[in-house]
Amino acid sequence: HRLNRMAKAKLPLSARDSNEFMRMGSEKVAAMTEAMIALSTGVMTAQPVPVLVRKSLKPFHGRATANAKRLGRIKH
Repeated sequence: HRLNRMAKAKLPLSARDSNEFMRMGSEKVAAMTEAMIALSTGVMTAQPVPVLVRKSLKPFHGRATANAKRLGRIKH
């Protein structure tokens, strides 16, 4: 959804596209921060690798799922 939207965006960006792209950037930073905290905590507590992977990917998966649902409801 978002990649396609970015590819089709024209300059100057509409307010809607600008807001969406800013939201995308801030969500990626937040997800990466959560993933790094989960990974660091897991390493310090000697959790198994499969658990570390699952916990590290969870922030990205949750946001991607929520965005797909939200963007699927928006009429373009």
